[in-house]
This record gives sequence, structure tokens and C-alpha cells, in this order.
Amino acid sequence: YLPGAIDSILNQNFHSFEIIVVDDASSDNTFDVVASYGESIKYYRLDQNLGAAEAWAFGLAQAKGTYLCKLDADDYQLPGFLDAVFSAFLSDPGIGFVATSAFLRHGDLDKVECLVDSDTTLEASAFRERLLYRFFFRMPGTAIRREAILNTPPPLTSLYQIHDWEFILRALQGWKARLISHPLAIYRIHS
Repeated sequence: YLPGAIDSILNQNFHSFEIIVVDDASSDNTFDVVASYGESIKYYRLDQNLGAAEAWAFGLAQAKGTYLCKLDADDYQLPGFLDAVFSAFLSDPGIGFVATSAFLRHGDLDKVECLVDSDTTLEASAFRERLLYRFFFRMPGTAIRREAILNTPPPLTSLYQIHDWEFILRALQGWKARLISHPLAIYRIHS
């Protein structure tokens, strides 16, 4: 899946980004796949498998961008994702998080999971409440403003799952969220 994930970023119209691949001590050919893209990707291999939370924390520490996206190797960002996210952040300096609707892909079948009927901005308290009670977004369809996470301790490595949502919940206190109705990402569901 990794080439598809990388290509989904490289094929965006918006080209001011860095791609970081954190290889969590995999036993496959991740290095060869990344090397085939040349110098356009920063590659880091962890000496031992630390799990998704620590791999993400490591990647966050390496990233230099103003806005950050987490994309697992089996997920994709659709054309227009980066343009939409960048425009949303520029529209309001109080927005710390952007989420788009997404396609859930199971095998060859896609199902749309819409966040909202029309684009909307949630105030910080409304975003926090919605996240606490509904866990409503998929990570490949999200982006975080770096400024929002600067003073937040990294994702909890003790959490096998939902470490990303827990981190976002802690980091985004006081920040608005922009929700985009158009599906601009694919989240793969495996049997």
C-alpha cells in the first residue's frame, strides 16, 4: 500500500510540503519503496518496533511544517485535500484542526462517511464535546496546526488504539475545528 499513500500526496496540486516516512522496524521492503522516490522523502527507520503511538510521536518531532497530517501506509489523500486544508487554515488563525469527510474502503467497496452536510467551523468547546462523544473523523482526512501542539506532551504510547484522537483532544483545547463535507481521503478497513 505504501506507494499508493505516497503517490496520493505527490499528486496533489499543492506542492509545498515534506513527506516523512517512519518505518517502525518493519520486515518488508519499506526502505526500497521509499528509496525509489529519490530525495523527495525523508526516511527514518526505528531500531525496534515501538508501536503506532511512538512512531507518530517520532514523526511529529521530525516534522518542520506549519500544518501536520498523519497518513498511515494503507490510506490515501484524494486530489484537492492539501488545497482544501491549507485554505481552511488560512481562513481563520483560530482554527487548529481541519477534518474532511472520507471514503471507507473495504476491499473494492467504498462507502462515504460524511462529517457534516456543509462545511462548518466548530468553536473549541463544540469540537471538544463532539470528539468526546462521537469520535467522528478518520485520520487520513485530518490536519493539525503545529502551533496547536507545541506545548502538548506527545501521544500516549500506552494506548494501542485511539492514541491519535486522545492526543488531538489534549492538544486542541481552545482551538476551533473546520469540518469539510467533501470526502478528500480514503481510510482503508481490513478484515
